Amino acid sequence: MSSRSPSPTLTPSRNLFAALLTLSLVAACGGGGGGGGNSAPTGISLPVSNAVFLTGVPVQTTAPSVSGGSADSFLLDPAIAGGLAFSTATGVISGTPTATSAATEYTLTASNTLGSTSTTFSIAVAAPPQFTYVAGSGDDAISIYSVGADTGSLAPLSYQGAALGEDGPEQVVVDSARGFVWVPNLGDGVTPSNISTYTLDPATGLLSAAAAAATGIGPHRMALAPDGSVAYVVSSGSNQVETFSINAGSGALTQVDTDATGAGPIDVAVDPLGRFVWTANRTTATISIFDVSGVDGTLTPSAAPALSLAGMLSSLAVDTTGTQLFATFENFDTLVRISIDAGTGALSIPGGGTRMTGDMPVGLAVHPNGDFLFVANNGSDEVSIFAIAESGAVSVVGGTFPTGSQPASISLDASGSYAYVANSGSNDVSVYSVNQGTGVLTLSETLRTRSAPSSVAQVTGAAPIAAAPQFLYALGADDDTINAFSVDPASGALTPAGAAIMTGMDPSSLAIDPMGRFLVAINETDQTVQSFTIGVGGGPAPAGMAQGGMGVMQSVAIDPSGRFAFVTSSGNVLVYLIDQGDGTLTFSGTRPIAPDVDTVAVDPTGRFVYAATATGGGGGQITSFAFDQDQLANMGALITSDENTTLGVGTAASIRFNREGTLAYLPLPNANLVVTATVDQDTGELSPITPTNAEGPGPLAISLTPDSRFAYAAVSDPGGTGRLAVFSVGATGTLSDLPAVTIGMNPSDVRVGPGGGYVFATNSVGGDVVVASIDPTTGAPTVVASAMAGMNPIAVLVTRQFQ
Repeated sequence: MSSRSPSPTLTPSRNLFAALLTLSLVAACGGGGGGGGNSAPTGISLPVSNAVFLTGVPVQTTAPSVSGGSADSFLLDPAIAGGLAFSTATGVISGTPTATSAATEYTLTASNTLGSTSTTFSIAVAAPPQFTYVAGSGDDAISIYSVGADTGSLAPLSYQGAALGEDGPEQVVVDSARGFVWVPNLGDGVTPSNISTYTLDPATGLLSAAAAAATGIGPHRMALAPDGSVAYVVSSGSNQVETFSINAGSGALTQVDTDATGAGPIDVAVDPLGRFVWTANRTTATISIFDVSGVDGTLTPSAAPALSLAGMLSSLAVDTTGTQLFATFENFDTLVRISIDAGTGALSIPGGGTRMTGDMPVGLAVHPNGDFLFVANNGSDEVSIFAIAESGAVSVVGGTFPTGSQPASISLDASGSYAYVANSGSNDVSVYSVNQGTGVLTLSETLRTRSAPSSVAQVTGAAPIAAAPQFLYALGADDDTINAFSVDPASGALTPAGAAIMTGMDPSSLAIDPMGRFLVAINETDQTVQSFTIGVGGGPAPAGMAQGGMGVMQSVAIDPSGRFAFVTSSGNVLVYLIDQGDGTLTFSGTRPIAPDVDTVAVDPTGRFVYAATATGGGGGQITSFAFDQDQLANMGALITSDENTTLGVGTAASIRFNREGTLAYLPLPNANLVVTATVDQDTGELSPITPTNAEGPGPLAISLTPDSRFAYAAVSDPGGTGRLAVFSVGATGTLSDLPAVTIGMNPSDVRVGPGGGYVFATNSVGGDVVVASIDPTTGAPTVVASAMAGMNPIAVLVTRQFQ
């Protein structure tokens, strides 16, 4: 077992530690027993030398493996604390960490009456990840995801569009302790650019934009000092590294120093002890060295000469101890290990320091325990993994670890349990679990992102979060009401959140801001679009009324950022801008589609808008549009994509997506079918896959559990009865029937709640909302609650809270 000591300052990143079972300091060998007989124990086998636990996440290691004689007892020095317990009988560590802590070295001793043996290891406790941010260089927007409390999985929340002039995001940099996010923007690569600055809401993950900081030409990478007070940015077009002080209250960046580098600096790394800064200079193939000399973090060029290399440098990373620097070369497909002089920061390449990577290595990440190095290979669509020995030498970890197309960045959470790769070519992010003993990656899921993701980073929080339902809204079509309820996350019980509130005449559809701030209803008879703000107690309050189209208004949808509402009316999709302060609506534009346009929907990334139309002869069609989210320049324009999906029979009554954004589900009430379709990553086009599911008559809506294992459709049977059709979801997204459940009279809409514990359905004839709990193993729903919800409730929406 190695005894590498991590950096004294452990800066939590952001990831869920899920089961620390894999990270355990242990090999699977019960009872502390190794060999038997009358002999003293001679060794203890611990595959992980530097463990990182997460606050609020239970830990249960297995017993250490002892060689030689079996152990009668174990001793841990110093004593473990902070919510953790150590068993002297088995050597098992258990409990739930209560506070973050830097790495602490422990000595573990195994004994019997004939002798003892000892080894050392370290434990650090980091804050758990809560939110993940992915920068999209293709459309200057940041995708925002929450992270599953025990799986590391991602759930789309929203996206943040950049202000005008903040173009070409290269990287996402986070300060979890203070709640800031920065994004260096490459710009046009010719004129000076900037760094976007955001504060984040720790309860919701939402970002609030602040003033951008001016930089030189082409800021590529940014790195923080260990204490988070200073940032270093390399600007490739200006051939310089810029030092910025960071305002601890606002996150604002103020330039305090500029130093010349070699030509074309592409990356920057900071010594974990805060002594040195290094820049990788692509054009001159050198690594410049700087001493951190000023109390304000300013730099002085080192007396040690820059390290001259050969090839096109692409990325730089320093290990957890500050003794090794790693650099990748894009044109030679190599990783070079570089030794760091602890006194001067001088660099040298030891013998055998070069290793082959995949094609075009562009991203580097060091595992938090310091034992592994991960390289994202843009040309071969894979991650290379290297083990880091006690001496700093690296060796290849065998196996193939594929990514999406053109991986641009890789990031690990603070515990090292999960890895995230931004794939710029396939517009998605790959999520992996990490074997703590071997470094091996196992792909767990892939989620769509904004266009051309360039970087991914995690934000930690004080405790793990889990989504749960908070408020429910049902639209009463016949009494012109919105009925609000609070939802008990433990029982599913519904409690009215104030009196029902009136809409306009004959409301036909209701939509909600994904962050639970606003509601938008459309009213057929008076042809208006009406917005409401949602108060602290869940009750809606009128915010404003806007004129709609002339003719039938059928459907409304709100994009994931909560900034735009889309309404189908008289063969058009109308676009409205939602004021983020008071919820009022401003008409933005019209996009003609077809005379019989009905349903409108937005995909989870906010990149595409969909409209369902009838085509005559009982057929239907889905038209997809690229959505320009730049509200200042185009006020939310729908761009013609010329991507149409012909359904052949039936018109889609609704369009719902899986969490990953890779599949769309289309209930066709006239054809008594539910169609599953794949979503094209580039164009948004839907492509139906077989088999379809016969669920008739009249399936109107469908909703999936967050883990995409089960789906539920609202189906109205003859005679006015209704049922909830239940499906298991296959690996390709196809649906397989499970036993249905009677749910009420003519169910009209269905939604699985946040967290996946409940499914909610409205009954248009019964006039109520029914709540059913979901068996997490079988998917079977069991009715647990109901509440009256106006006359002819036709839509149900549920907001999310994090616990």
